[in-house]
Amino acid sequence: MFAIPLVIVSVIVASLIESFLVLPGHLRHAFKGAHAHRRVGIRRKLDAFKLQAERRSQAFDQECLGQPGHAFEQDMPVCQEGNQ
Repeated sequence: MFAIPLVIVSVIVASLIESFLVLPGHLRHAFKGAHAHRRVGIRRKLDAFKLQAERRSQAFDQECLGQPGHAFEQDMPVCQEGNQ
């Protein structure tokens, strides 16, 4: 009756030892060249699109939301070039 808990505790202790001592050594070699890869193709285009969208959003925020006196209808700000 004591054998099953002893085996389970032994397996858990062995798993913890492996996860903290052995596994980090294996992972160090796996991530060695991860930062050397360049982004190419569709990933580079998506990153450029995201950057452009963020810049447009920041410009909108500065132009429309940063100026006092703009009216708010519903939850969206009203920004028109003629109302500056």
